[in-house]
Amino acid sequence: PASQSQGLGSPVPPPRLAHLLQLPVYCRGAFSYVRRVTEKSSGLDYAAKFIPCRAKAKQSACRELQILSQLDHERLVYFHDSFEKKNAVIIVMELYPPGIISVTSHHPPRRFRYSEDDVAGYVLQLLQGLEYLHGRRIVHLDIKPDNVLVTPSNAVKIIDFGSAQSYNPLVLRRLGRRVGTLEFMLTPRSPGRPEPDPLPFSPLQLQRW
Repeated sequence: PASQSQGLGSPVPPPRLAHLLQLPVYCRGAFSYVRRVTEKSSGLDYAAKFIPCRAKAKQSACRELQILSQLDHERLVYFHDSFEKKNAVIIVMELYPPGIISVTSHHPPRRFRYSEDDVAGYVLQLLQGLEYLHGRRIVHLDIKPDNVLVTPSNAVKIIDFGSAQSYNPLVLRRLGRRVGTLEFMLTPRSPGRPEPDPLPFSPLQLQRW
């Protein structure tokens, strides 16, 4: 990780945000948006994730920042820097190169179908990223096709650590809220309906299918 990475509760002071040239928003999520930014000192481009924060949301954003600052693996999005404004936390990460797509893109620029060998290669790379995370006692908790990107050279990148959690295998705890995306949970359930039997396959197998 970058030497400028910061731990929980100690983001980089706000004035350094002025060192970045902010370009238009190019991606919006349910709780954040992403701008392309240029670091003025180096001329390098990055993706800056802006997370508007109230007290509870800020705690979640700082947890994401703490986790990202620990990671350094070719299958995971690269963390560069972080900032805090009065009403937002900003996480600066690698900018995905032109031509990168999610595995669920309906109109990939290179082809419209993936071969079985392609999928096997993607799954292997995904498992490499997950093995790295789990070896550091971190669980992503929202692995789904939209959070798995593929570069033009067929390299896989796992993104979006907004739901990720650190864990101690000797002290299990129940999360206070549902985490992840319903369609890609091991045991999906619908509001008002009985909880179904566990699926005979894992979320990873579901994505491969």
